[in-house]
Formats: sequence, C-alpha cells, structure tokens
Amino acid sequence: MQGDSERMFAYLQSISEQYGYYRMGFVDLQGKSQTTDGYTVDMSHLKNIQQALHGRQTISGYLASPIDQEALIIYATPVYQEEQVVAVLTALTTKEKLSEFLSVHSFEGSGYSVVVNRSGSFIATANHEDAGDWHP
Repeated sequence: MQGDSERMFAYLQSISEQYGYYRMGFVDLQGKSQTTDGYTVDMSHLKNIQQALHGRQTISGYLASPIDQEALIIYATPVYQEEQVVAVLTALTTKEKLSEFLSVHSFEGSGYSVVVNRSGSFIATANHEDAGDWHP
C-alpha cells in the first residue's frame, strides 16, 4: 500500500502545482493531515475540518498555517468509501492566489467576484479597482 500512497501524493502534488495551491493533503478521521509537501499536521481543532469529517464541503476563513504562519484558506471536502466518510481532502491557498482566481473579466470589465462566508463576512475579492473598501 505504501506505493499507492506515494503515487496518490505525487498526483496531488501535480494537481497542487497545476492549479497553484499552496499545498494539498488528506486528513484522517482523527484530524491528522499528511500534506503533499511532506508535513504531518494536527487539524482536528479546525471547525471546517470537523464539518468536512461529518460530510460537508467547507471553505475556512483565513487561518495561520501551523507550519509557516502563512495566512491561508482551507478548502475541505469529505472523501467517501461505501457512503462513509473515510478522510478529508484539503487544498490550501493564499489570499493573493484566491484574488487572482476571482479576477476574471465579466460585464465588459466592470464586474468582479467576492467570496463571503455564511455570516456575510468577506473572505476574498477579485483584484478590481471597483472593489473599493470591500477588500477583507
């Protein structure tokens, strides 16, 4: 099984590089994460990881990475085997990368995108001059 795990992490690393994620990883049912860049991190205390372990796809607010203190957003989605959550797949990104991703041209250059959480707080906005004071 070790070879399967190595191939899986090599594939995730290629996905991470292709899409510009800061890092990706798998979180086990106890909240321990193995990352594509070789770290083992306890993520059990994070609300969005706990929600993903209970079957919800989530996006965190900005969190300080315990590895290097970089401010990151964590995308988390449950991984199922026979209708049971067996792990969580994570992808982490920086504010700059998320803003870059959101910076698509729409409405003849006058439109832009924002990401808000359930309570209406801004997580990220596109890099756009009309975004004004809406930047988080």
